[in-house]
Amino acid sequence: MASVGIALEENVPDFLRAFQVHLRRELGRERSALERFAPLFFIELARAFRRNRLADRPWSRATLLIAARPEGGAPGLIREFSLLRQALWETMAYRQHAVAIQDRRAIDRAMDEALAEAVERNGRLEILTARATHSPFSEIGPRPAAVESLPGRGRLPPPLPTTLQKNEVRRTPPPLPTSMNSEKR
Repeated sequence: MASVGIALEENVPDFLRAFQVHLRRELGRERSALERFAPLFFIELARAFRRNRLADRPWSRATLLIAARPEGGAPGLIREFSLLRQALWETMAYRQHAVAIQDRRAIDRAMDEALAEAVERNGRLEILTARATHSPFSEIGPRPAAVESLPGRGRLPPPLPTTLQKNEVRRTPPPLPTSMNSEKR
């Protein structure tokens, strides 16, 4: 396991270069939602292998570095993870690093868990964004006009009414009907 960790850590720049090549060729993009995530993920994964501490999931911190709004949403994020995985295994094969099947499964599992966390986080952000853009109050109508500000004074509250205007509601209750007034006596 330690040798896999060393091989991972030594080849991080090569993984990233291969990932960029795949990204340009497959998706036609220069930038990736994973550009900050990938280096830290591979370094944390390599350290976990060297220390035999895969159960601690030290790479979960790295998922916070995935762009909040990946191009193409969740499907785009899944494609990028697929290209990252492909870059990893092609580079390891090119460098002739033999990886035992249980180590390969552990690396794939770590990548799958990171992908799941990223997609879940992306989904939560989409829900929050949808809630923020659609307010139940947005359908009520236009907002009342703001009070005009006077030069040199700043904003003032509207003046208090001195007399009742037409169509204005009284602040006191109406008088009781005469039939009820006679019953109270």
